Amino acid sequence: MYYGRNEKHKFHVVAGEFQFSIPHPEVTAPQHSDVLLPCIFANSRIELKDVLIVWKHDDAELIKFDAGQMNPSSRRVQLFVNEIERGNASLLLKDVIISDEGQYECGVVEAPNEEYGIIKFKVTVAPQVFLNVSLFVMDQPGMLECHAEGFYPRDISIKWFSGAKSLPSQEAPQLQSNPDGTFSVQSVYKYTPSSGTANETISCRVDHYSRNVPLVKTTHLMFRRRPSVTVTSQVLEQNKEQLVTCRLDGHYPDNIVVTWMRNGKGLNKSELKSDGTYVTTESLLLTSFNEKDEISCLVEQEGFKDPLTKIIPIKLGVDNPQSTITALYVIVVILLILVLALLSGVIFLLRRYRQLLAQEGKQTQEGANLLTISDRGKVSGKSPPDPSDGTPLE
Repeated sequence: MYYGRNEKHKFHVVAGEFQFSIPHPEVTAPQHSDVLLPCIFANSRIELKDVLIVWKHDDAELIKFDAGQMNPSSRRVQLFVNEIERGNASLLLKDVIISDEGQYECGVVEAPNEEYGIIKFKVTVAPQVFLNVSLFVMDQPGMLECHAEGFYPRDISIKWFSGAKSLPSQEAPQLQSNPDGTFSVQSVYKYTPSSGTANETISCRVDHYSRNVPLVKTTHLMFRRRPSVTVTSQVLEQNKEQLVTCRLDGHYPDNIVVTWMRNGKGLNKSELKSDGTYVTTESLLLTSFNEKDEISCLVEQEGFKDPLTKIIPIKLGVDNPQSTITALYVIVVILLILVLALLSGVIFLLRRYRQLLAQEGKQTQEGANLLTISDRGKVSGKSPPDPSDGTPLE
């Protein structure tokens, strides 16, 4: 049973030996609870046949106790005779609903005394809070949704937080009325995550009169990043078994499904052969490994205790990228030396060829001069002079 909260000041009316009081002028209770509306009177002598008690809700009579007879208007209201004998005229409201809110009047008549008291009764319904978060892509806006449903009264506050920091530029939530008298509200926030907020938690905080502390829903953002796709081999040869690999790069998280398609229909990894058995292909693309690694294919099959293991030998060339760069540098230097040597040889041969041509031309010119002198001697009847004796030529 709910005895109410938000107790305020009491009032007492004393008339001779008769005393009357309303201990809690304002009472609040959750919907569907049982609540006691207090009304106390006292007298040194209480005769039930002389007592009249009337409870009203917004001027409509709920229950009457008159000369020992109880007349309730509903099964949800009740007075207790044994309590009336002790001066307690409190009213029990069962399974309260929102329409039970309002002003209640307790009237007690015990001749010649007659007193009345007012109680303001409020009903609360706590909200049900749901947090919906869409899939986010880094540096792209996504939607955050916080729903508070089925609450009463209507005043409510919804705030968004990233970690302990309140998010900026929050708009007022959209309120709507429900057929049962409660309210629902939806708060939508457009959020753009960045690399600096990837590990932050997002929370929705709801403050409502029905709760003494805020109701907080928290979640971690779910990030997604689309991969770049590379397929090898890019050319397929007809009627030849070939291994094709689909490489996905840069995606997050790793729970991604790859399906090969043929003519728009998915291909199974296992295919039925003509002899009734199956052939299964699994493709693995390794990005890095060294000579100490052992790469193997492990096959486990129901009905067999020991798995099949196939170890793939690793043949390494250059140990590391730096060695590759060094080897390339050495090759380039050697090629440059060979090219320079070849050029030097060509230049030397060209020079030698020019010298031989020049020498041959000189000898040809000297032979022509001697022939000219011989021809002159024949004409004059003289022998041509011997150049070796020092006689000048004419």
